Amino acid sequence: NAASSFRAYAARAGLKFITLISNDGAWGTEKHGQMLAIQRTVNTEFGDVRYDLIARAFGCGAERVREPAYLGPALDRAFAARGAYVIDVVTDPEAGRDRKEDPRLQMIAFDDLAQSRKRHYTPAVA
Repeated sequence: NAASSFRAYAARAGLKFITLISNDGAWGTEKHGQMLAIQRTVNTEFGDVRYDLIARAFGCGAERVREPAYLGPALDRAFAARGAYVIDVVTDPEAGRDRKEDPRLQMIAFDDLAQSRKRHYTPAVA
């Protein structure tokens, strides 16, 4: 995919950038949207994907963070690194549900952009 190609190019070119991946093992908001709409998931759960190892395979510096206390030190290492760096942050697989169930959170759905925008768009916030 394009992101993998960019990381490979960035590593070869020595570009300096940091990528933080919120890894919930799924397409989180899509998974929870499917649960609300059809009470099951379809092709949204990945399991334990190691984005840090993928990044290393492309020549990037990378690490995996499982605990919030380790994120700050990981960012320090990323900023100190010479090239591209990926931090694979393992997050709560259920956290995306709030974005689908909490009416205070606004989300524009790609599948129904026009209708969703009419329902959720708040000019004062946007």
